[in-house]
Amino acid sequence: MPDTNGTRTHEPSLRELTAELDGAEQVLSEKISGLEKLAGERDRRYEDRFKAMDEKTSLALNASEKAVTKAEVAQEKRFDNTNEWRAAMQDRDRNQMPRVEIEQRFGAMKAQQNWTIGIFVTLLSIVGALIVALLKH
Repeated sequence: MPDTNGTRTHEPSLRELTAELDGAEQVLSEKISGLEKLAGERDRRYEDRFKAMDEKTSLALNASEKAVTKAEVAQEKRFDNTNEWRAAMQDRDRNQMPRVEIEQRFGAMKAQQNWTIGIFVTLLSIVGALIVALLKH
């Protein structure tokens, strides 16, 4: 077939075209194979990363759960100690006499003491007067 210059160009034969296509097919096949291999490696890396992240997340959650459990136990102990202290203070308050009652009892004892001293002084005065009266006779 003549080209635009009027010279005849060599037309490839069917065999040559088939061989050229076979070569191109092989190159493309190798490139596709290389890309598939690369994609497979990347998939494995991503899978490994996701597994590692999942493991780390699980470890962090477990550690967090343990910390929360320890904090709850510590808080329970603190509340137990607080309740024990509160019960001890209530027992102390229940067993101690109120100030008003103590003041009333001490007031009553002082009045009783004053009355007793008054009677004792009166008796001594009477005995003294009797002794003086006996000694005058």
